[in-house]
Order: sequence, then structure tokens, then C-alpha cells
Amino acid sequence: MKEYYLHELNCRMRYYDFPGNDIPILFLHGLGCAGSFDYPQVAAQRELEGHRRILVDLLGAGYSDKPENFEYNVRSHVSYLKAFVESLGIKEFVLFGHSLGCHIV
Repeated sequence: MKEYYLHELNCRMRYYDFPGNDIPILFLHGLGCAGSFDYPQVAAQRELEGHRRILVDLLGAGYSDKPENFEYNVRSHVSYLKAFVESLGIKEFVLFGHSLGCHIV
């Protein structure tokens, strides 16, 4: 598991990053899901083997930190996820979102 440090919040978002050369797939869980550990069976499907697969634990869920000074709304999640994706050097990707993860575009 890897981590992305958010300086402005002094916390860490954690994620898995599985290698692949095809267009990356960013997996974002929903409110009812516990985090990235709900997606390994989906990400491990043979049809997706060639894709880079990034399974994120949103702040407040899974293995990511749960900062008290964070506004847990869609706009706030979008803000740090945009910076996260840019830090990975990803220009385009497929978004696999469930529930709340669908609204983070």
C-alpha cells in the first residue's frame, strides 16, 4: 500500500497502485463501502490485467487518515484527488466509481 501526503491537511490518503501499460483505472469507493479492500476481485479480473489499476481509500475511510479538519463533501474530495492524480502524472484515466465515488468527477 502506498500513501499520498496532503500537506494542507497534514494527513495521508492511502492507495494501491497495480502496474499496467493500458489506460489507468481509478477505483473510488462509495459511502457504504469500507475502502479499497472492496475492489481487489474486480481489479484482478483477467480483462483488466493490462491496465494500471489504482484503488483509493478516500479520506475518512479504509486505511486513509480521518482528519478532523476536513470537510467531508464531494468538492473537498475532488480537490485532493485532482492533486493526487496530477502527482501520478496521469493525463487520462477511466473512473470506476461506486456511490459517492461516482460523484467525484
